[in-house]
Amino acid sequence: MPETLIQWGFFKVSTLGVFILGGFIFGYWLSMRLLHARGVITSSERLRVFDAALYTFVIGLLGAHLWAAVSIFGFSRAAWEGLWTVQSPLVFMGGLITGYATWRYFGRRIAPEKVPVWLACGFAGAMGALAVGKVGQYLGGASFGKTASVLAVHGTFALEIIQAAGFACAAYLTIAFLKKDNPVLALRAGASSMLLTYLVTSFFSVPGPLSTPRAVLGLDQWLEIFAIVLVLGGSRWMQKKRGKS
Repeated sequence: MPETLIQWGFFKVSTLGVFILGGFIFGYWLSMRLLHARGVITSSERLRVFDAALYTFVIGLLGAHLWAAVSIFGFSRAAWEGLWTVQSPLVFMGGLITGYATWRYFGRRIAPEKVPVWLACGFAGAMGALAVGKVGQYLGGASFGKTASVLAVHGTFALEIIQAAGFACAAYLTIAFLKKDNPVLALRAGASSMLLTYLVTSFFSVPGPLSTPRAVLGLDQWLEIFAIVLVLGGSRWMQKKRGKS
């Protein structure tokens, strides 16, 4: 598919933009369906969930690029100039942190008694949205901020499809454990699948600011391994230790 679908003067509709919008709609629909099925929201609260999803999307997107730009360039003019062009694992980390915090905030307001289920349903929706967006990156040739010709040289073009499959798997695992009435395990399984996807594809992707080798692996890869361990067992260990004390 072409990178630009429609262009009329300064107005341009890109392939990636269409898939990002489609991903948001699909993620909202999926999270809404899961929330309603688990008895977290009523029919009258659909508009509030849409507001929560929209705020999470916008704040997560802004937070992702702001986090990366400030982390790399500091509080300087370069950070502002590179706000939307910087490509780094920090973009993903910033979006994950700010998006999670925003969705959790709305969860405490809308469903204070069922925050774990709220988080798991939102996570499944977000993974579904990311899977759709990654397909758009592949079709539009916007992978890692590079053109299709550069991607062909580095051999990273197909990684977007691998990541899309990994995110779809994360959504599936989250939904599967949600059906077993175990939202905490659903979040752990889904988050581990998501992080494992990034870890595997990081070995073949275009090097970024955090890819400098640290004892064989890059710093970004060590961070992903640490996150997987923390998600799988670290939080559980901390809860037990806190209970004993």
